[in-house]
Amino acid sequence: MVNEAQRYFKLDDGERMALATEMGIACGDLGEDADIAVYKPFMDQLTPAERERFSLCVDFLDNDETYTYVSSRNMAPDLPLVRRFLMWMDEHDMFGENWDLMDAFGKICDKQ
Repeated sequence: MVNEAQRYFKLDDGERMALATEMGIACGDLGEDADIAVYKPFMDQLTPAERERFSLCVDFLDNDETYTYVSSRNMAPDLPLVRRFLMWMDEHDMFGENWDLMDAFGKICDKQ
């Protein structure tokens, strides 16, 4: 759901989990070493504070008991970093056929 007038979005469960998974791999918390290495160029661009923020965002996305939904409002502090990550993925053609991740990209990045 995207409200263009307010630039509001809400991720569905599939989009949320797809984003949490990719970000978790980038952080090195999920996946095989080869998968994690793919995201090293992006992670190397981040400051230590940004890396910490990125990791906390993964925890937020992954915690569906405390945070029952993800929207532009409750994700606001993390949006610049998440947009940066998704734009980097887009520039490197990394979405493959992950439709949920592509939908999250559309909601988060297309309505800046």
